[in-house]
Parts: sequence; C-alpha cells; structure tokens
Amino acid sequence: MAESFGYQKISLAESHQASLILSSPLITLQPGDKNRLPFFCMHPIGGNVFWYMDLARYLGAEQPFYGLQSAGLYGEREPLTRIEDMASFYILK
Repeated sequence: MAESFGYQKISLAESHQASLILSSPLITLQPGDKNRLPFFCMHPIGGNVFWYMDLARYLGAEQPFYGLQSAGLYGEREPLTRIEDMASFYILK
C-alpha cells in the first residue's frame, strides 16, 4: 500500500542511513539543478516538511528544494516551541 503513495520499502542499512540524514533539520526534497538558486521552506505545524513534496514537483524537477524539519520531530530531543529558539537551532546546524 505504501508504494501506491510513492513510498518505497527500504532495507535495514538504508533505514540506518535515513536515520543519519534525519538527524539534520535540513531535508533535501528535490536536489534539482545546482546552477539554480535553491528554494527553502520552514516546516508547518506538526514539524514535517514532506507536506511540501507537491509544491516541489510543481516548481519543476530542475528547482532545488529544501525544507527545515522540526527539531524533536522523531523524539530525539525536546521540540522547540519558540520561533527564536528554532531560528538559533537551524542557524547553528
């Protein structure tokens, strides 16, 4: 069923790699053309940036598109609740 939504099954090694990637708040939603200026989005309420996948596709495959995912989304830390704290955290990462 997950495949019908565009998700793929991954191996344990790939899962470990994904967990390393998710330790960074910067998520590549679409790598695009490195010669174009990237487009960045801050996570919406709920913290997950994958809601922007349709927007990334709409902008075209050549458009680099990145999202800042919420710190603490997967329970690795306490979620940040103040905009000032979020900005500081994302700048340092």
